[in-house]
Amino acid sequence: MRQMARAVAFFVAAVFLGSISLASASPITPQEQKLVRAAKKEGAVTLLNPLFQESTAKKMGPAFAKRYGLGSSFKFQNVKKRTGDVVGTARAEMKAASILLTPLSS
Repeated sequence: MRQMARAVAFFVAAVFLGSISLASASPITPQEQKLVRAAKKEGAVTLLNPLFQESTAKKMGPAFAKRYGLGSSFKFQNVKKRTGDVVGTARAEMKAASILLTPLSS
């Protein structure tokens, strides 16, 4: 179950990053709401990314918590990896958790 929650948390971060250019007033989709509930239970999200430097990630954490109403105690961790490593980690998490993922649209 913990692995599934980590995979869900990973995809919550992906949703956030996908919508980062949208206005903050844009509504949260039903898919996002479901993932946010799972992330709240987990209490943290780990963002695996090949793009953002630590200085950017430090700004993203509070914005992520604010966007999804997660509160100041919610943990946001940025793990910078190469693209191939990110893909490999995501695949391993999905396989271990035995879950089916639905692509999210913005």
